[in-house]
Amino acid sequence: MLHVSSLLIDTAMPAKSASSATHKHRTQRMSGNSVGSEIVAAPMESVHIVVLGAPGVGKTSLIEQHVTCRFPEIPKPTTVASVYTTAAVLDSQLFEINIVDMPTIPFYPLEDSIRRPSEDEMNGYASAISAAEALIFVYDINSPDTFEYIRELREHILDCYEDDAEVPFMVVGNKQDLDSKRHPRRHYSQVVRKSWKCGYLECSAKFNWRVVTLFSEVMRMITGTNSKDSHSSGKIRLLKNKKCSIM
Repeated sequence: MLHVSSLLIDTAMPAKSASSATHKHRTQRMSGNSVGSEIVAAPMESVHIVVLGAPGVGKTSLIEQHVTCRFPEIPKPTTVASVYTTAAVLDSQLFEINIVDMPTIPFYPLEDSIRRPSEDEMNGYASAISAAEALIFVYDINSPDTFEYIRELREHILDCYEDDAEVPFMVVGNKQDLDSKRHPRRHYSQVVRKSWKCGYLECSAKFNWRVVTLFSEVMRMITGTNSKDSHSSGKIRLLKNKKCSIM
């Protein structure tokens, strides 16, 4: 069972990452074990989760709601990769969780509204994806175009890497609180679960609906543990540390 207590420390520090443009936000949380009275003394394991999606889908808001328990009322576009670090306990094991907030990765032809990353930045993004223990694809449930973006991005990633290592991934529909247009989404969930064979979840970063569930399920996918509410998980087979352009 995943136990996360209230936030203790929230500071920012430079990142040591593949991309010099990456920033790191460190948040430390103390968590109890399954008994809830003692801090687990086992060595900490480090995991990396990469969050991907089109502009404006709420990637940063989801991460900040989970890590800092705050929702940014004035969201800012993610222009460089940022790493948010937190800690949690899963089944008596202490984990350092590094969540990478990835800028929108443009496809060819590039959209005018998206800045073209430099070659170094693209290499850094590819390195971050190949080093991840899990990938989260976020789309806005009120914007079908954002689902098409993650569909295309997933195909680019699959085409880019060769079979070698399996990485769990989950598709997340954000902004459930704004679901006023009632876009039909059953097709999306069926595509994700049946064709992509991965987890699917809808949530609201603004009201913190199912945000904890999201990251708990991703951690269980990484560790291979199951819960009674677990969603079916999928894995992308990636070749670790292979240089690749995902343009």
